Amino acid sequence: MESIEIKVTKLTEIAVLEDINRDDYFKFVCFGKIKLNEDEIEFEFTEEDGVGNTIKIKNQDGKLEEVNHFNNLNYSVIVSIFTESTSDYKDLAVGDFWDLKFEKKLWEEDGLLEEAY
Repeated sequence: MESIEIKVTKLTEIAVLEDINRDDYFKFVCFGKIKLNEDEIEFEFTEEDGVGNTIKIKNQDGKLEEVNHFNNLNYSVIVSIFTESTSDYKDLAVGDFWDLKFEKKLWEEDGLLEEAY
């Protein structure tokens, strides 16, 4: 099966802006800079109970703007990392990288990221 290969490089430490974890509510917000293949992206990721996941990307004016991650591979990869592997990513040293592979057909047909093995 054909796959999409993404080299994920940690460019900065993650700044945790908010981390609330109570019995009835959770919210996690972080900011960082990541390189996906050749694209450098500054982002703010939020996961909030009852709201879901949002991602904001720093635009050319230096302002954070919310983007739709469902139809953008890079943004979907960031959301996937922070919903499934936050602690693994935090443990990476700045400059270190992961090589990830996703099933191309699932992404192209359904917009779903599924790791390819």
